[in-house]
Parts: sequence; structure tokens; C-alpha cells
Amino acid sequence: MRTRYFCLLLLLPLFLLTLTGCEPIPSVPEPTEPIAETVDAGPVVETAIAANELEWSLEVAQQLVALPLSCIDRPHKRPQRRSYLYETSRSLKPRYEDRLAFYGCTDWHSAVNSTWAMVKVLKDFPYAPLGGLIREKLEHHLSSKSLEGELGFFTEEASPGFERPYGWAWLMRLYVELASFRDDDAERWAKHLAPVAAHLAEKSVEYLSHMPGPIRVGTHNNSAFALLYMLEYADVVGDANLKTAVTTRAREFFEDDVECPVRYEPSGSDFLSPCLAEAALMSRLLPQEIFVTWLDDFLPAPDSEAFSPMREPVVIEARGLPVEADIEEPSEGSPASPEPTAETEEVDSDREDATRLVGAKSHLIGLSFVRAAALKRLAAALPPEDSRREAYETFASLQGERGFETMYEANYSGTHWLASFAVDMLTAP
Repeated sequence: MRTRYFCLLLLLPLFLLTLTGCEPIPSVPEPTEPIAETVDAGPVVETAIAANELEWSLEVAQQLVALPLSCIDRPHKRPQRRSYLYETSRSLKPRYEDRLAFYGCTDWHSAVNSTWAMVKVLKDFPYAPLGGLIREKLEHHLSSKSLEGELGFFTEEASPGFERPYGWAWLMRLYVELASFRDDDAERWAKHLAPVAAHLAEKSVEYLSHMPGPIRVGTHNNSAFALLYMLEYADVVGDANLKTAVTTRAREFFEDDVECPVRYEPSGSDFLSPCLAEAALMSRLLPQEIFVTWLDDFLPAPDSEAFSPMREPVVIEARGLPVEADIEEPSEGSPASPEPTAETEEVDSDREDATRLVGAKSHLIGLSFVRAAALKRLAAALPPEDSRREAYETFASLQGERGFETMYEANYSGTHWLASFAVDMLTAP
């Protein structure tokens, strides 16, 4: 089954070209060294999974980046109220394609992390066959005009809590990826994005200064997950105010934590692991010697019964979520959409309920990738002689396999964002 999905995905890039009416892919310079001949990626992934060794390769990167490419220009679905992309009449904002950057992939934060995934693939495989198309999309979405529009939205229209803290953290991570990419285009895109990232960093300092305590949920509001990416951004750009704010609050919130209740995970439709997210943050924040002691008290031993939820695959069907649902996927939208009636609102409500169920399923699928990435980060943070390193790496492979086995079961509700987390898992240290 996995092989069939990945083979079908090989055809997706060609289908994308016909859908979007793209201009011919711009040429890129010839590589200084020859590229290995590409092969069918189905067997590549199948072999990696069978060997408990998921590898970041050109073939796998090509397949995964096709998913962000397929959603980055697909406008968010119509909401019931005024929002980032839609006016109160539920019509699209005029010329949104040229005035905004992150209007695709169902929601703002998914558009941001999909953009990050495209940058990551281009950065690691600059001569990939899809590299020209990726550059074309990034050139449009990260243009100076589009990002001026993003800054204008956040300074003039956005509510204080719009996409805070999850989306803000992803945007900072996008900037970090661009800033470390030695490429003329990437340097220009980073310059365009810098004012938006700086604005959100400033707002993050304000937000953190008023936080009474951490949010430990397994969804977007999780504090530890966002603080990790904010800390990476602060280090890269030298933002002393943000680094002080993140470091201070992280220590206040988490330094004294012990015996994280691993057995409670996952809860509902989690896509984050509160325990592993916190451990990953502290692995970056604390010196290694102190972190090892902290981890001793925080997580149970990898071979213990208490740690078993992190070893075992997420059971999706047992949570009462449907394998599939008959959902109308997000449309291109219309500038003159009719006002909703009682009948259409009822249909919309039913459709939203179904979407939430499939969205919940996609969260649980994504949790496998998130667990794998966090476990890899924990392993890398431990000294070579620590026996937990090998255990974490093994469990990361098992969780990563589970993610690939199930990532196509949630249709567009999952595929618009799961590829980004698969890329993150494969490239985590």
C-alpha cells in the first residue's frame, strides 16, 4: 500500500503544472558534481522502512515537496466570519495573490510551514528536478509586496492572538532556514521576511511577559513547542530581548518539572507530545550535564512500562475517528459568493463537523512524525555513552515508519501539512 501511494505521488508534480497553468520551469545552473540517477521512490521508502532507517534523500524529498506545492496556491476555505483572507461577505480580498504570502494550504500556519518545507528541500537539494518550480513559487509568495502585505495585516488588522504562538514560531523558523541558506534568492527572500519576523518577535516578548504559566496541551497553543523555535530564531538573529524572554519563562515554567505523565498521551486529537516537546526545548536550553540530570527526573526510562506510549504507534481507529469522510475540499473561492442561508449554514455545519473529524485523524497521524523528530533531538543532545541515545533513535524510526504508513489516510485535511512534519522528522539532528 505504501509503495502504491508513493508511486502515485510521482505523477503529482506533472498534474500540478496542468492545474496551476505554470510557466515553464526556469532553468537552474548545472551542478558542479553529477547527480545520482533518480529511481522510483516507492521502493526507496519501502526499503528504508523495512530497515528501520528513514533517510533524507533526493527521491523522498521530491515526493514530499509535491504536497506543499499542491496546496501553497490553494486559498483557505471560507470561514463563517471575517478573517485573514476573507471579508465579512465571505468574498476573497481583492488581489490577495499579490498582497499576501500565506493564503494557501487551509490555514495560515500550514502555509508557513509548507513554505518552510519547500525552502528546506531547495536548500538541501538545490538541483532537484522540482527546484525550478519551487523557486517560482517562493519568488511569488516571498516577494517584497506579498510580505509587506503580511506586515500590514499584522500591524493593522490581525487580532492580538492571531496564530499565536504556533504560527509565529513557524514563521521565525522559516526565517532561520532562509537566513542560513547561502543562495542569492534566499538572501533576498530573507530580507523581505525579516520585518514580519521581527514584528512577531517583538510581540512574542510582550506575550511572554504576561504569561501566568505554560500551556501544556498537545495542540497549537503548546508553549514548549513554540519556545524552541523562538529560541533558535533569537540565537540566529541576535535578538537579546527575545532570548531573555524565552529563556526566563522556559526556566520558570519547566526547570523544576519532574515525572511527566507520559501515559496521558495522546489526548483527543493531539499532534504534539507535551512531554517530548518540553524535553526537546530543555535539551537546547540547558547545558548537557544539567540536561541529563533533568531528563533523569522528567521522563521514565526508555525500556520501562511507563514509557511505552512513546514506543507504540498511535491507534487512530480506536479513538472513534473515521478513516474517510465525504468532504468537499477547499475551493478556489469566488469574489461574489452568495450570503449564507439557514439551509446552507446547516450544510456548512455538517461539513465542518466532518472536516474536524478527519482533521483530528490527521493530527494523530502527524503525532508519529512529531514524536520521531523530538526523540531524534533528544538522542542528539545526550552524551555518546548514554544508553538512552540508541533507544530514542530506535523509537524515532518506529514512529517515523508509522507516520509514512498512515499519512495518506486523511485526504487533504492531512496532506496539506503532514509533508512538512515528515521533512522536519527526516532532517532533525
